[in-house]
Parts: sequence; structure tokens; C-alpha cells
Amino acid sequence: MLRLRPYKNSDAESIAGWIGNEREFDQWSAGEWGEYPLDADKLRTFGSTLVDNDRLFQVTICEDKRVIGYLLMQYMDEERRMMRFSSFILDPKIRGNGVGREALKLALRLAFEFLDVSRIVACILEGDESSYACYKSAGFWDAPTDAFGYVNIRGRQVFCKLLETYPHSDHMYQKVSVGQEEAMLNEIIEKNSFLYAFQPIVEAKSGKIFGYEALMRAEYDGLISPSVILENAKKYQKLYEIEKASFFNTIGIAQSQQEAFGERKVFINSIPGYLLTEADYQELLDRYGTDWERFVVEITESAELPEEEWRILRKRSETQRFKLAIDDYGTGYANTTNLLKHMPNYVKIDRLLISDINEDDKKQHFVKSMIDFAHANGFMALAEGVETAAELKVVVQMGIDLLQGYYLGRPTFDILQEIDTDVRSELTNVGILGQAQSGRKIFKVDGVQELPLMRIALEQNTGILISQPEFTLIGNTNFTAVMSVKIMDGCDCRLTIRNVFLEGFRDLPCIEIGKNAHLTLVLEGENKFQKSGIFVPEGSSLTIEGSGNLQIRAQGIQSYGIGNRSDAAFGNIVLNGSGFVDILIEADEGVAIGGGFQQEGNGIRLASGMIRIEPASERAVGIGTFVKSVPINIDNTTLQLDLRVGIGVGIGCANDDVDVVCRNSKLTIMGSGGVLSGIGSNQSAGGSIRMEQSEVSLTLSGQTTNLIGSKAGDLKIQANHCRLQLSGEGAEVMGMGARDHHARIDVEESDCTVIIRSADHIALGAMDENVRFEGGTHTIEANA
Repeated sequence: MLRLRPYKNSDAESIAGWIGNEREFDQWSAGEWGEYPLDADKLRTFGSTLVDNDRLFQVTICEDKRVIGYLLMQYMDEERRMMRFSSFILDPKIRGNGVGREALKLALRLAFEFLDVSRIVACILEGDESSYACYKSAGFWDAPTDAFGYVNIRGRQVFCKLLETYPHSDHMYQKVSVGQEEAMLNEIIEKNSFLYAFQPIVEAKSGKIFGYEALMRAEYDGLISPSVILENAKKYQKLYEIEKASFFNTIGIAQSQQEAFGERKVFINSIPGYLLTEADYQELLDRYGTDWERFVVEITESAELPEEEWRILRKRSETQRFKLAIDDYGTGYANTTNLLKHMPNYVKIDRLLISDINEDDKKQHFVKSMIDFAHANGFMALAEGVETAAELKVVVQMGIDLLQGYYLGRPTFDILQEIDTDVRSELTNVGILGQAQSGRKIFKVDGVQELPLMRIALEQNTGILISQPEFTLIGNTNFTAVMSVKIMDGCDCRLTIRNVFLEGFRDLPCIEIGKNAHLTLVLEGENKFQKSGIFVPEGSSLTIEGSGNLQIRAQGIQSYGIGNRSDAAFGNIVLNGSGFVDILIEADEGVAIGGGFQQEGNGIRLASGMIRIEPASERAVGIGTFVKSVPINIDNTTLQLDLRVGIGVGIGCANDDVDVVCRNSKLTIMGSGGVLSGIGSNQSAGGSIRMEQSEVSLTLSGQTTNLIGSKAGDLKIQANHCRLQLSGEGAEVMGMGARDHHARIDVEESDCTVIIRSADHIALGAMDENVRFEGGTHTIEANA
């Protein structure tokens, strides 16, 4: 079966071997992939540069599990409505039998139906007749203007022909020429030529139809795509008219076909920023009544709704009793803070996250966390775009409440009364299996001050809930319990663990601190957490004390040792024990101590003890944050940090300013990888790094390396009575400061040695007048 999936670096070997000569390379690359020949390393390097570019999609085409093609999809405008297809190539062994056409059709469907693109273009080099024919057969046509003109390939101007296409499914939608757009739109609105198809939304547990989503179409010399209508409505400032028509028409259809709809819900899409005026809303109430309990208003996540509109919408919802849903969750602005603030009734998980979820561990982890979050906060979770039995099975076993997608039922103008019998039977069987696998027994600590872990585990418990001020958990180093310990929301708890070995239950952390809770974790003996670490949410805090040791081995797509995920807020963290804390992170993206950011809080403080951190991840931060800077204070601590990452920061923030203070401590930071910063940031960053009476040894080897500092910015680096040993090797290495020389460096009474082995190096990233060495010694060696 032909399918699309995200490109992986392991695909490079296959793809690079498909280009047989320089002419094929030119036609494929259009001058955008450098010089011929193309090898796997070049392809992997190019692919790595695209990883963080959310305007580009690298797509691998597979037949069953075999890689047979590659396509690059790129947004061409700020609003992400126009896309370009390029670098399309197939395995020569399967060319010429229609596979290219079908692969392009799958990509068109992905772009039009899932990414909501309204126009796609392709640039074909003159003489590349096979590609031209392939694109044409998939539904592209010659654009009215040769907008791409000529491209330069090794000094030679080569003409490019521009092809384009618009949303369609087997050409079911009518193409509208540029000159017709406004007239078409006005006529549709004036004549109310809108049509509405209704797609069933199905209960996961029963297979019964729970409701329908109303999907707009229009009639104008044939069917007009909804994306074309919306694009032109925006262009000609008619979005309010579309919003008004949607509500009046959909509610009118539901009222007039009451018998067909029954008591099932009807979901209506609302356009953010275009709520009905009070006059029009009152007219709607006068015409169709004031009790709208059957209706659900969907607000898309791709645009942030102004606070005043939320207030009005919430008030109307409470008065008329209709429900609210967040649509396309997982792709836009509706972060957890906004969800909790606005409290919708339904969260619709975007179809891009559901597509091929059975084959993607990252999606499974992400979607499962969404479902759990929805359930924990009283929302119903709905999976959009379920199109295969395998996708259905995965999301049902995850605990999804509602399902929507072609596998369960396509949009129809007649109101479907039940889904296919076989699919419903399949749902029931999967649901029973999921229930059998999801059983969880929680032990609630109630008044007792001390208990053995083994006893709790032997009673088949997989969780411990603590809501009292003090408790001691006693383990055995020869016994590991699959268990998650939860500190109750709002609880101020002192938990002592003695020789406790835990393995996180499923995707749960070994210790989860509840909302607005405060945990003092006292370590005694040897303790070990496997698979996951300690979850410290925003608004909560953790203090680690005691003379015992703790080893954390966290694994997963987005993992953390102590704190939260790299894209999420975390609470205050203090390590104040006299023992040894050892953290290993194995993840695609991980943070050992910290998280994404803090809205408010005191950041991270290492106050004593010995700490060893080893992030073995594609992207990682040892101590600090990914998104927004927090204060990091290191006092009286011996720290060893070993970075083995593609892109990483030892201590600091990956993408923001730096706020690091180190006093009376010994830091040893080693590492190798792609883009590395020992103490500082990989991006443009201001802030400060202050070291006092400390010994700092930094040895890094990477493609682009900052030992102490950042890419650019007004960063202040101070060292007072310190010993600094800095050594860097790689293609681009900077010792101390900022690469744009805007930093300030002030070293007083310190011994500082900087050794660099690099053709492209900056020893001190600051202007001469902003560099001060006073007292002590300083030695700088570059390529010596």
C-alpha cells in the first residue's frame, strides 16, 4: 500500500542512489541542493538543516515498508495557504507505472485536507518531460504566468515552467479563475448557495453516532471547495457573511430535519474574530429558539481568539446551553494554560497527529498525553481524521472518547443514522481489549507514616497517592516496583524514600507532584528511577534533601529527569542534599533538570551535593530551559555534565537569554555533537553568566561550539577568583562571549586558559574595550 510519512535520516542511503547522472541531479534539485554528485551524507546534512524549519516538510513515500520516493513541501507565504512541491523523485525501478501520479495525489490530499492549503505550485525545468507529465496527470495544470522564470545552475540559466493546482478530490470541485473570484463569492452569498455535508462523530465505547460536524460547500457552476470560499472571503472581507450563513443555515437544517438528527449533537465551525453581532445573534434566537443544547460551536486552534470574544462566547454558551470545542488541537495556540482558562467541553485532536499514529511513537506519546490531560480536566477528547483500522485501534486503546474520519463515515448530505456494522463491531472489540489493558489500582496513603514498597506492589497497586504532610516509603535494592507516586494537588508533603527502586508505570513519571503542591523529597540509601523521573508542574515546587543517592534513567520522545518537558512550564527546583544525584536522559528531546519555561517562579537552584548529568539526545539541555530563560543558581556543588547530543546546551537556555550564577562550585562539562554551548545559549541571547570562587573545566567538540556564551547578544560574563579551563574543537568554535562581539567579559583575580582548535574561531567574543582581565593569569591558544 502506498503511503506518506515524515523523512528520516536513515532514508538517505536509498534516495541518494536514485540519481544516476548530472542531468537527473539538475532536474531534481533545480540548483537548490549544491553540487553534483549527491551522496547520503549530503542528503542527511541538508535534512538536518530543515528539522527546525516549520515551513518545510520532508516527505518519504513508501510502498508497504519499502522507501520508494521523496518529496519536499514548502509554504510560500506567511499565512501558509500557498505551498510549493519540489525535489520529487522515485526509485527508478518503479517509475512509469502510475506510482508517481498516485504519490502526488496523496501529497495533494495531505496539503489540501490536512494542512488546509489553498494553492500548490511546482517548478519543472525545461526538458524534464517525465516530471511535467507526472504532475499533469496528478491534477496540476499550466499556470497563467511563468512566475519562476529562470534558475541558475552552475552559471547556466535554465527555464522553469510553473504548474499549479487548487483543492479538489478527483476534480470534484470547480476551478474558479482569478477574474471570477469576487463575482462568484458575492453571488454565493447573495443567493445563499451554500451546501452542508454532515460527517458523523462516533462514540468510541459504543460505536453509536454521537453527533455530526457540518462541513460547508457551495454551488457555483459546480461544487466550490470550502478552502476556496474562505480564502476569497478573507481576500474580499466577507468572512463575517460566511460566519452568519454558517450559523443560520446549519441551525436551520438541524431544526427542519429534527427527526433525522434526533438528540445527537451538531458541531458548527466558527471563524475566530467574526462572532455574530448582538443584532444578528438576536435574530438567530428569534428565528430558531433559545435552547441550543444540541449544538457545539468549534473554535479552531490555528488562530488565537481575543479575550473579549471568549467572554461573549462563554456567556452565550451558558445562556443558550450550547457547548464549546477547540478544533485542530495540537497545532496552534491553544496551550494547556488557555484550555484550563477557557474550559471547553470538547478537544478535537488534529488529524495530522492521528495520521499513521500506529507507526509513530512520538505521535502516540503526544496524543496519549492530550487524552489524559482532557480527562483530568473534564473535557471529552475527539480524534479527527481516523482513516485506517490501525489508527482506530491505537486511539481507542489510548482512551479516546469520540472519533471522526473517513474510516467511520464520510461527509454526506443525507444524515447517516449508523456507521458500518463491521466497523462498529471492530470498535466494540477494540474497546473491550483496551479496557482489559487499562486497569490501574491506586493505593491511597491514609494516616500511616511508613510502609514497605514491596507490600504495596504485591497488592497489585500501580500507583501511590499521598495527601498527608509526612510519609516514608521503604524499598529494597533487589526489588523494582512498576509504580507512580503522586503527591495530591495542593499538598505540602515531606516524603522520605529509602532504597526505593521504581519504574514509571506506562507514560507516568516515577514521582508526580500535583498542582500547587510542594514536595520535600528526603533521600536515604540508594534510590533509582527508571523510564521516567520527577514531574514538577508550574506552580509547584520540589526540594531534594538527605544524604542518600538518586539515579534517574529517563527515556522517551520528550523526556526529563527533574522538571517537565522541553515545551512545558515547570515549577521551582532545589537540590540541597549531600548525596549523589545521577541523571541520564535518552530521548529525541530531553532536559535533565528544568523544562521549557516558567511563567513565574524562582527557577533552578543546586545548593549542595554531587551531581552527574548525561543527556544522550538529539536535542537536549542539561540544566535549564528550552524556551524561556529562568534563574539558575549553582552553589557549593560538584557537577559533572557529559553532553552527547546533536544540538544542546549544558547549562543555560537553548533559545533565550541566560541567567546563570555559579559560586563555590566545581563544574566539569564535556561533550561532543553538532551545535553545542557549554554555559550559555545556542541562539542570540543577552543576560549574564557570573562565576565566583569556582573551578570550571569545559571541553567540547562539535560542528558549532560556544564554550561560555551565545550566538549573539548583549551577554555579560563575569569571573571572580575562579579557575577556568576552556577547550574547544570543531568547524566553528568560540571561547567566551558572543559571536557578534557584543558581549562584555570581566575576569578578575582568576586563572583563565582558552585553547581552541578550529579554522573558524573566536577566542573572545567581545570588543577590546569590553574585555577586562585584572589579576590572575590568562592564556589563549588558537590552532597552536
